[in-house]
Amino acid sequence: MQIAVPSAMLAARWVNEGSRPVDEYPLSWQMYSAVDRGDYRGTTHGGEEVPMTVDHLPAITRAINYGETVPRLLCDEHDDIESIVRNVPGGEPEIVVC
Repeated sequence: MQIAVPSAMLAARWVNEGSRPVDEYPLSWQMYSAVDRGDYRGTTHGGEEVPMTVDHLPAITRAINYGETVPRLLCDEHDDIESIVRNVPGGEPEIVVC
């Protein structure tokens, strides 16, 4: 039971949510702790600010809120973006130049 239940819950979570912590699977194991990822805004070469969405990225990628992985993915998708700013609640804005 100690191995079967968490293993089954991990498999169910991975299929539905990646490894993000969710309330629906309280007994399952998680590899990462997800925090509010904040919002992403891009700045075009013309200086216009554009809201960016990460909803199309895999759940596990969206949940990891460190490093430049997600901003780099957004830069690669949008040729007209010069930089990405991630506004993290309670923290300083993080800027990644594309």
